[in-house]
Amino acid sequence: MDNEYKNLVDGVRRCEQQAQMAFYDRFFRPVYQSAAAVVGNRDEAEEIMQDTLLKIFVRPELLNDDPQAMERILRRIATNAAIDTVRKQKNFYTSINEEQVSEPADEDEPADEQPDIDEIRTGIGRLPVGYRSILSLRLFGDMNFADIAARLQLNPSTVRVQYTRGLSRLRNLLNQPQRI
Repeated sequence: MDNEYKNLVDGVRRCEQQAQMAFYDRFFRPVYQSAAAVVGNRDEAEEIMQDTLLKIFVRPELLNDDPQAMERILRRIATNAAIDTVRKQKNFYTSINEEQVSEPADEDEPADEQPDIDEIRTGIGRLPVGYRSILSLRLFGDMNFADIAARLQLNPSTVRVQYTRGLSRLRNLLNQPQRI
C-alpha cells in the first residue's frame, strides 16, 4: 500500500492525468466532508473540494509521501478555504443573534443509544452557520478554542459561548441531552 501511494504521488508530480484521477478518487471524500462540515452547503463544499485538490495538482511541492499526512494537509486546506467562504458571507453571525436558543429537551425522557458520527454531522449541518462552523472546527477539526477564535477572528470567550449554545442546540436536535 505504501509503495502504491508513493507511485501515485510520483505520477501526480509528473502531471500524469491517470495518477491525478486516482489521487482525486482517493482523497475527495475526506476533503469534501471537511468543507461541508464548515460551510454546510453541498455546492460550496464541492467547489472548495475541487479547488483544494486542484491546488495540489498546480503546486506539487505540497504533496506528501505519507498518505495520512497528505489527508491532514488536504483537510486543513479545505477547512481554511471553507472558513474564508463563511467569512465572506454577509450574515455570518447575525443569524445567531436573531434566532432564539430552543428549549432544552425534557430530562424525563429516556436516553436512547448515542448518535453516530453521521447523525452528528447531519445535526451540525442543520445549525446556523456560526454554530456549525465552531462545532465543526472543535469536534471534527480537533482545534482548541484559541485556535478557532484566531481563525474566525473572534474573542475566545465568544467562541466558548457559541460552542456551548451550539452544542445545546445540537443535543436538542439529536434528542440526546447528555450524551455529546
